[in-house]
Amino acid sequence: MIAVLFLSSCSNDEVLVGEYGVPNSKLTVRTRAGNDGLGDETSKISYPVNVYVFNETGKCVSLTALDEGESEISIALVEGKYNVYAVAGADAVAYDLPTQETATAQSPVSLKPGASHGDLMAAGNMVQLEDGGENTLTLGLSRKVMYVQNVEIDNVPTKMQSVKVSVMPLYESLCVDGSYAGEGAVTEIELSQIAGTKNWTSSNGVYCLVPATSSATITVSMTDKEGVPKSFSYTCADKFEANYKINITGTYTQEIGVNLSGTIVGDEWSGERDITFDFDDTSSSAVDPGETDDDGQQPTPSDEEAPAVGTLYKGKYYVYKSEETEGGTVVTLVMMEEKTGLSFESGTLSSITNAVNSAIAEMTDASDGVAGWRLPTQEEFQYIYDNFSTIRKKLIDNGCDVNMAGFYFCEIEPNGIGGFSFNSTNNKTPLKQEQLSGETILRPVTTLVFKK
Repeated sequence: MIAVLFLSSCSNDEVLVGEYGVPNSKLTVRTRAGNDGLGDETSKISYPVNVYVFNETGKCVSLTALDEGESEISIALVEGKYNVYAVAGADAVAYDLPTQETATAQSPVSLKPGASHGDLMAAGNMVQLEDGGENTLTLGLSRKVMYVQNVEIDNVPTKMQSVKVSVMPLYESLCVDGSYAGEGAVTEIELSQIAGTKNWTSSNGVYCLVPATSSATITVSMTDKEGVPKSFSYTCADKFEANYKINITGTYTQEIGVNLSGTIVGDEWSGERDITFDFDDTSSSAVDPGETDDDGQQPTPSDEEAPAVGTLYKGKYYVYKSEETEGGTVVTLVMMEEKTGLSFESGTLSSITNAVNSAIAEMTDASDGVAGWRLPTQEEFQYIYDNFSTIRKKLIDNGCDVNMAGFYFCEIEPNGIGGFSFNSTNNKTPLKQEQLSGETILRPVTTLVFKK
């Protein structure tokens, strides 16, 4: 179940005067746990909640911090349109916070040297205030971090005196508008030896921002008593996302290296993904059987034949790409169905994200066992565009056809969501968030792995 937590009725009042004119409208901002699966045990909002209000020129006209026990703030403003953003869980002790004088929507909320991330959440939306009117805006906060809650490496050689696991490259900062900035952060987790065993573990949970690229590198590093380091790395094709808990368990073997089995555990709404890592001295590989549904059933049977490019999988998904890897055949599927008319606030990432996620959920047919549907990346759309004629001919030869034209939602870095144009050869530059509209087309994709 998705928990929604409304806070108590305590509030702050703020009146703005001076260069902004005479206030003639009232804006009340409330915060609550969002509908992204914050779960019963984690439904409490992180504090403080820093609320930024920007006018139409992008000027920050209000900055207020809600402390624990406070649920809302009332602000007297001049009539007009405002963007309101909330960043929760970032205090001035651990973070460098943008001030009202310096803040923009893209200002980073950055960790101070030596500090560690907390349970960061964010939300944002736009409001229109009328002369003499009152407007109450409720912001549903979404978690912006993932949580590595347990790591264990077993059968470590007795000559090793230290073991650590790192994940990289991660985003460095969360921005005021909920997007991310910086791409070079590394989370390192030091393990401790369990007395009387060859097992090393860490159960001290660590919050970290999500990977800054489409894949993350996981490294297991060991140093022996002579100070000689040895490490095993793997570039993981599975996408780590915010609001996921991660458990990693590994076993070291002399012949192979480190054999890691990791479970990414989502809250109730997201199911689970099981990922197996094999590390040795020369290479590493992984097989991701795909995202499981809520019943834990794997959507891609390991003994199933991989469908060929230019065919339909399960009679309704186009196969646009197929690659042979050490772990199996990686196949990219595209939905036959496409959707337009999504409703969102133009240029507002949180609003666009909510609209896209809701639409994908509506388009998904859980009964066919295919999960993991998401926005295509810009690179995936570019591949489809570059190979469209050849793939379409194969589809026609196999008794089906598809036409793709117009502007499509796509995942871009570092801003999250943009657009890809099938109407122009100049499509290597994605559309900006501000250029997206109700006419932008949604066509989800998913990536599955077949062992045959």
